[in-house]
Amino acid sequence: MAWGFQTWDMNGTPNNTGIVKVFTIGTIRVEQNQKSGSWNFNVPSGYRIDFMSLQDGIGFTQERRGLRVVSNNTIEMFDANGVWGGGTAPAYSGWVIIYLVKV
Repeated sequence: MAWGFQTWDMNGTPNNTGIVKVFTIGTIRVEQNQKSGSWNFNVPSGYRIDFMSLQDGIGFTQERRGLRVVSNNTIEMFDANGVWGGGTAPAYSGWVIIYLVKV
């Protein structure tokens, strides 16, 4: 490797894939302190959906929301006040990006 960086698994095999291409199938605008909602998507055979959240600007809130995939075609938002586990985050305004993952 001439430049950049590399990572390896436990066997010494390189596993840095670089930028991974994703196929975005939807975006959801979420507002500050929004903690409920449900959105359905058409998911082709051989794929599953996943999501990532992006905060929009700077803000402060003590409210928390959670997001989860239900039945491989629905993104569900729920009230997560008091929950600090995976799939939860502060309820800032921003975007949720939904993309396909090959199974």
